Formats: sequence, C-alpha cells, structure tokens
Amino acid sequence: MLPHLIDGKDNTYWSTELYKSSSFGHLKTGVGVDFTLGSPATIVEVESPVKGWRGELLPKTSSGVGTKIATLDGASVQRIILPQPITSGRIWIIQLVQLKLGRFGVELSDELRFYR
Repeated sequence: MLPHLIDGKDNTYWSTELYKSSSFGHLKTGVGVDFTLGSPATIVEVESPVKGWRGELLPKTSSGVGTKIATLDGASVQRIILPQPITSGRIWIIQLVQLKLGRFGVELSDELRFYR
C-alpha cells in the first residue's frame, strides 16, 4: 500500500495494520513510513481522513533516526514547515484511532507531499 502515498490519486490511501487498542495492543511503541527524497524539502504535508491520531516527524541521520522535529496531531491536513531542509526521515505514528468496532489504526490518504 506504500505506493498509494505518492500515486497522485485522491481515492487511494495507506493504512496501518489494525490493533486491539490505540496503543498498538501493547505489542509495540509505534509504526511508520520511511522516506528518501531526491532533493531537500522544507515543507511536509500529511493528509488523513481520520482525526485524533498522533505521530512524529523524525529525520534520518548517519547513525539512524534522529530526534523528533515535528508533532503530527491527526488533523485532516497537516502542513509542517521545517527549521532545516531534510532529505530523508520517518513519519512515526504513536497513537491510533478507532477505525472499526474494537479495531484501531491510522489511514493516510491522498498524498504525502514534500516541498522546498
């Protein structure tokens, strides 16, 4: 489902697996999507049809994933202006929302967008 994040179609989406609680059924601390860009970005847009989830934008460093540079609050469209350009990183989801009765997850729709 990862290609749906950048396919340019409004009717496609990427989704986490479904869990028994908003805290991943106490199986793990989060789930995410890694990205690598062809050129540096200073603005990131994340769209989701569900509200209330939480996440973080983490840059990649030479030693792995770095410290959080932005908080994702589960709004329908989140536009993050970065203090410094990034070329790679991770969208890390740390709290899910109920998508079905007794099942929790997150859907990211439309596009994950990066701008200079």
